[in-house]
Amino acid sequence: MLDPLDNRPHKVILSDDTEVFLRFFTDSDAEMLFQFYRNLPEEDRMVLKDDVTNRKIFLELIDRIHKAVATMILAFHQDKIVGESTLHRNLHGWTKHVGELRAVILREYVGKGLTRALLKAQVEVANSKGLDKVVFRILDTQKDSKKALEEIGFVQEAVLSKHAIDLQGNFHDMIIMSNFVADLWRKMEDLIRDTEFEVIP
Repeated sequence: MLDPLDNRPHKVILSDDTEVFLRFFTDSDAEMLFQFYRNLPEEDRMVLKDDVTNRKIFLELIDRIHKAVATMILAFHQDKIVGESTLHRNLHGWTKHVGELRAVILREYVGKGLTRALLKAQVEVANSKGLDKVVFRILDTQKDSKKALEEIGFVQEAVLSKHAIDLQGNFHDMIIMSNFVADLWRKMEDLIRDTEFEVIP
């Protein structure tokens, strides 16, 4: 499990034998992360929930991390950010037991086990923070993302018609995928045993 106190990177071996290292975000990563978002292909930027290519919105995300209402894990390959996952939560109110997951991964690393590694690490974080449930919101155009989430244990809970507008102003149905932390953990443990994917402490 990643430890935020010492933040030593964990090595992940992807299905094509690529070595990727996971660790928690630190302030020294901020500019590299901002450029990571800005260099995403336009079609990937279109499905970002928040336009983190806008520096003001990006700094709001960093502020959420500082306030401990968001936890970000970065994936590095050869000292370059190739993906990130973020767990957002409310500290008070009806949904304080629920975390919202988001992830952004470079296309050339998709389908190799990195998504699973990043989300598994965040499920560990959710469990350590006492969260009972996590949700992941996607747009109706993100069919590959939906399939990947289903494979690691998320189930479709709701579809909200024309609930989202992308960065070009197009309306989309929003699909809410979710599951309980304990159920996701069991599913991910089974997947790790059944594949060549390996996390090395």
